[in-house]
Amino acid sequence: KMQRTGKLSFYMRSFGEEAVAIAQTMALENQDWIFPSYRQPGAQFVRGRDMVSMICHCIGNTEDNVRGRQMPVHYTYKEGRFISISSPVGTQFSQAVGVAMASAYQKKDEVCISWLGDGTSAQGDYHYALNFASTFKPPVILNVVNNQWAISTHANLATGGRTFAERGLAYDIPSFRVDGNDFLALYSITKWARDRASAGMGPTHIEVYTYRAGAHSSSDDPSAYRPNDEAECWPGGDPIQRLKDHLVLIGEWDEEKHEALAQKIDDEVMAAYKEACEFGDLASGPYPPASTIFTEVYETVPWHIQEQREELGK
Repeated sequence: KMQRTGKLSFYMRSFGEEAVAIAQTMALENQDWIFPSYRQPGAQFVRGRDMVSMICHCIGNTEDNVRGRQMPVHYTYKEGRFISISSPVGTQFSQAVGVAMASAYQKKDEVCISWLGDGTSAQGDYHYALNFASTFKPPVILNVVNNQWAISTHANLATGGRTFAERGLAYDIPSFRVDGNDFLALYSITKWARDRASAGMGPTHIEVYTYRAGAHSSSDDPSAYRPNDEAECWPGGDPIQRLKDHLVLIGEWDEEKHEALAQKIDDEVMAAYKEACEFGDLASGPYPPASTIFTEVYETVPWHIQEQREELGK
């Protein structure tokens, strides 16, 4: 809603996939590394990031922790070991394997986890990562989130196989297919994979079977390529509703608590947006000054960058 009313310039939602980032990150330990795609921003909440900080990034104001150097919703959260989201999709898989190899070499109890989409699994980075993971057996969990749509291309056109899970078997990596709308199933398989990796038993490859209930991004109109009621027909249901129903069934939740929580979250989002705007809003700023394009990249600034900075200051 904020993006539609001009309060944010661009946004990518995770409707229908909320359980993926939350459940899987909850199954990790705090020292573990997170290499996300743009559908897992919720992992930051598990690691303690506040909403004001995240909205400042989406605005690109003076409190944006990447100083406007990234696209909106391309978060990075150093304190939570949440590595920067990358627009060149798939690069995070190789990075996760590399960091996992380094952690194993240094004998650290650290596990890496990464996600990419069904469409991205056609990229070379996916196969490079699986090959290295198969060869060196690092402590890494590699997830292919099959949400049925790579923007407007259906998953059926992304693989000639029956599942994405079976691809991992060709690399001799234990591979599973999990219901991505089942919070408890996601937690369980990830906890198992994490324990296995920590014990030195190597990587795990997981196909997370889910559905992208919303548009690819705020720039996309899914009605142009799929039926408007397709999300309602998805047999896996809504992950939030399914977890709610389970908690109600076992007596740990009720409708009154749910409505109160929903209202509380709405209020927190609006309050966080107002607080973030104290550091600058999209319409009027202030924004980080142009001089910051030369800072926080190199520890020792090269001579040619120094010359450019001086020229800008004239």
